[in-house]
Amino acid sequence: MPVRASLKIIAGIYALLGVAGALFWLYNVFFVGDPTYGILNGPWCLGLAYGLVTFRPWARTLGLATSGLLGVIGALILIRWQVVHVQGGLRPLFLIALFIAFPAWQWWVFSRPQVRHLYSSKSA
Repeated sequence: MPVRASLKIIAGIYALLGVAGALFWLYNVFFVGDPTYGILNGPWCLGLAYGLVTFRPWARTLGLATSGLLGVIGALILIRWQVVHVQGGLRPLFLIALFIAFPAWQWWVFSRPQVRHLYSSKSA
């Protein structure tokens, strides 16, 4: 898969997560009454998606940090799932695998030499 297509897929996923985060925040404002709960979810993901599409150097760094954080969370969830042994078949294990596979793939894409060159050639 070409590198630019991978970057567009990753940016699209973050854009969807950003819209979902913004809608979640609006729900909390209007129905729960707490304007602070989940306030950073939407802007974080939408900003990351924008930076990835426009090849901003900070977006690659933020993407690497986010993928590392998501990978650690996925590993901790896997360990916790093995300890508790949640009933429900393979469904929780599949979701945990996604939590580990997506950050691993994202890390692999961002650490490619072509991607490093794409993001280093454009100033912030």
